[in-house]
Amino acid sequence: MDYAKSLRDVIATGRPVHVDGTDPGVDVRGVVAADLSRAMFTIVQTVTDAAWPPGRVRMPGLNDDRLYRVAVSSLTGGQGAGQSPLEWATSDTVLTGRQLSIVGLRPIVQQPQQAIVVDVTAAD
Repeated sequence: MDYAKSLRDVIATGRPVHVDGTDPGVDVRGVVAADLSRAMFTIVQTVTDAAWPPGRVRMPGLNDDRLYRVAVSSLTGGQGAGQSPLEWATSDTVLTGRQLSIVGLRPIVQQPQQAIVVDVTAAD
């Protein structure tokens, strides 16, 4: 409940982002705060995909030159079938908005109908 309350302003006043260019079985959507200080993205495995592990997912809409701390806030399906823990998902990871927008992150391997929520917060 506290996490939902912490996102209330971002969701109410932020800009929705629908990410294109992901693997066909992966859906990525987010909300970016109006001041670009915070965002949350959901990564949903909608169906079984032929690609394993799935390709990188981008997180656009942030300030290219700002540093952001990336963390998994919610995980509905465990770490992933047959996957070693991803560095960004298990430790303090800071990337630029440009890196998140252009290069992105390799998502956690999930079974169909599982999702993670990724919290992106300005590190400065």
